Amino acid sequence: MYRYVALALLGLVLGFGGGWKTQAWRYDAAELDRSRAASRDQVKKIERGDEAAAKHETFKAKEQIRYVYRTEQVDRIVERPVYRDACFDDDGLRILNDAIAGREPAGEPASAVPGPAAGAR
Repeated sequence: MYRYVALALLGLVLGFGGGWKTQAWRYDAAELDRSRAASRDQVKKIERGDEAAAKHETFKAKEQIRYVYRTEQVDRIVERPVYRDACFDDDGLRILNDAIAGREPAGEPASAVPGPAAGAR
């Protein structure tokens, strides 16, 4: 009779241990799934942040103010007579429009600004 009680207790202990181990495996599997989901969410957040930063940098590059100094062209324009109803003549407007559009200014016109007179001293 003690033999049956001992076998029953042994079976009960083994069953309890097996159930405990199975539950531990299930808990670990669920915890692993939660951990993987959290890491995927974190990676997605980082990727969204990187995309937003890249878009912001692209926007800043497009909207950046650029100052272009045209000293040679300005000197030539300033030496010309200034008209009462316009600040720039046709060549001045063409140069200004080229600078705004980001194009290189066209070549020099055929007639240059006259130099000092030969006989003036």
